[in-house]
Amino acid sequence: MVSSNSARYALVSLVLLVVVAGCGGEFRVAPVSGVVTLNGKPLENATVFFQPQRQGDGVVVGPASMGVTDAEGKFRLQTVVGETGAVVGPHVVSVSTYEVRLVDPKNSDRQEVVSKERVPPKYRNPSELRFEVPRGGASEAKFDLAAG
Repeated sequence: MVSSNSARYALVSLVLLVVVAGCGGEFRVAPVSGVVTLNGKPLENATVFFQPQRQGDGVVVGPASMGVTDAEGKFRLQTVVGETGAVVGPHVVSVSTYEVRLVDPKNSDRQEVVSKERVPPKYRNPSELRFEVPRGGASEAKFDLAAG
């Protein structure tokens, strides 16, 4: 049986890969890690998405990145094409704790909710969160979310 985190990565990676499929091009990627809190407490088992934004006249933005927070709210990003980190430049960041698991791998319509959404809508897609990934990367990307 596939673990729920593996299923989440596979589903999100597939969706994001479709978004960037055929983009081609070279992108500078830098390591990014950080922490997410909700009302001052670490937000465990949340998926953090970094979606690069268009810069200048360029049409292609590069692959998205994602990571999952641990018990301390810490995360480390990986691009959907397997590189460690995120594309250098501006990003829209979204956070979600919603997770489903396939009940029957042969039937994608049969799902059960593993984790309900705890993140307020303004931090999900579309999100008001922004982050600029510097050329040297970032080890302290901090997102302090507040309910209400």
